[in-house]
Amino acid sequence: MVLELLFYTIIFVLSAILGREFWYPRTQKRLTRLPPSPKELPIIGHLHLLNNTPHQTFHNLCTRYGPLIHLRLGSVLCIIASTPEHAKELLITNGLAFASRPNIRCSGEDEQAKEIRSLVRDSTDILAQFNLSDFIGFLRDIDLQGIRKRAKNIHLRYDALLETITKKHKEDFLTAGTDTSGIVVEWTMLVKESDIQDLPYLRTVFKETLRLHPPIPIFERESTEDCNIEGYDIPAKKNLFINNSSICRDPKNWKNPLEFQPERFMSCSEGDDNLNLVDVRGQHFNLLPFGTGRRGCPGVSLAVHLVPMIMALLIQCFDWKLTCDDNGVIPKLVDMTERSGLTIPKAHPLMVVPSARLNPFPISVEL
Repeated sequence: MVLELLFYTIIFVLSAILGREFWYPRTQKRLTRLPPSPKELPIIGHLHLLNNTPHQTFHNLCTRYGPLIHLRLGSVLCIIASTPEHAKELLITNGLAFASRPNIRCSGEDEQAKEIRSLVRDSTDILAQFNLSDFIGFLRDIDLQGIRKRAKNIHLRYDALLETITKKHKEDFLTAGTDTSGIVVEWTMLVKESDIQDLPYLRTVFKETLRLHPPIPIFERESTEDCNIEGYDIPAKKNLFINNSSICRDPKNWKNPLEFQPERFMSCSEGDDNLNLVDVRGQHFNLLPFGTGRRGCPGVSLAVHLVPMIMALLIQCFDWKLTCDDNGVIPKLVDMTERSGLTIPKAHPLMVVPSARLNPFPISVEL
């Protein structure tokens, strides 16, 4: 009796799944003209095409099927765009329709610094993964990949670390008013913000780094209403992925796009096409390291001022040498392999040794 009940239950569940995956999507396709896409598989759709670096997968698919395509990740319909023109059309012209985002579930002491780096890495790893439970309906309550368990663990570790840091800062705050025995001249006294304007090549290095290795390779949005893009129907409540990595390496907009050439942003460069005027704040759609439109990064002004200043300090005050690898050999080239993550970090962290060539603390204080 139990086996018979289990058998009919399995038959019912499979019938419901297959009915939804075969009948409903086909009906929907007859009602809408979606952008092109590769052939999909039952139930999982196009999930089998993805790997740990989805921005590269999206780039390859758009190269083959067109700059605007759709993918079905399980039961979730997604739109993929990969050109500056589509970024402007979707995020600015139709900004209201795509102003929403989908609901997707150091310093200090040595041990604290290690824990912070570990938390950041674990968090970006989780955010970069496609959770099958989010895309396949009948798996919604099943933590198939253990992502939900890992997320809870990160949350608990973060709370514990934040409690420790908060307690320590409260103690520092109480003693800071009376502890006047030492004065530290901060590094930012060496390079003022106004000095950055007098370092044009440094600014071009900053731009070129953001172009070749954008902080966020994929922007994610959600359509709040039905809209039409270039004759294609985009239904409401569908995910939109803007492949920023493809835009920044588009050969139609960049000469030798895979090469690191800061000179391209100099006004005297050959065939510059006014690239020296290109800004990173979201006004030029061939370079969107911080996004654009209503959901652009709110910290862009801080990054634009802070990062070049830190770069200038590190270059001004130190000489840098690569460290030995595990075999005791100094590598001739830096490993540029990417690993999965929200911000596509390097697969192997850059390990270098600084040697001071300029005293960052020129003022000595006698106690």
